[in-house]
Amino acid sequence: MGRSFHWMNQKEVISKLHGLTEEGGGLAVIGTEPVKQNSLSEKKNKVVREVTKKYLGPRRRAGISFYNPPKDRYEDLLLASRFKNFQQKSFTIKLKRHVDEILGHIFSTSYTSKALLGKESNDFEKEIRKELLEINPKGIFEEKITFDCYTVIK
Repeated sequence: MGRSFHWMNQKEVISKLHGLTEEGGGLAVIGTEPVKQNSLSEKKNKVVREVTKKYLGPRRRAGISFYNPPKDRYEDLLLASRFKNFQQKSFTIKLKRHVDEILGHIFSTSYTSKALLGKESNDFEKEIRKELLEINPKGIFEEKITFDCYTVIK
């Protein structure tokens, strides 16, 4: 599972998956962790946060409701489960994205989808694009992303 895991009743899902998993089978949960960015990417992130707040309000949306982060960390839930051999591996990548790719990513999320923005999605897109191109006229932003992969086996 990837980022979808935070939308689930995690304890229940882990328990049910243990019952469905064959001996020797396993479970992997992959998530991303915030990483300190270069100043250009920090400015990009600030623009995206501020424009999103302007259009959707100060609370992070989650579809038609609001996002409530999970109380438990993935690794704690997996360690407390009936699965065994918990392992964690992390890796960091550098990613270069153009403004178009950044907007594609923004619109692919549940908290800034075009459906959620409705008739304001075009204005939202124009504002993000304009502000990002003011920061960097080439429209290219490089950032680091760290992925954590948690695995367990039955």
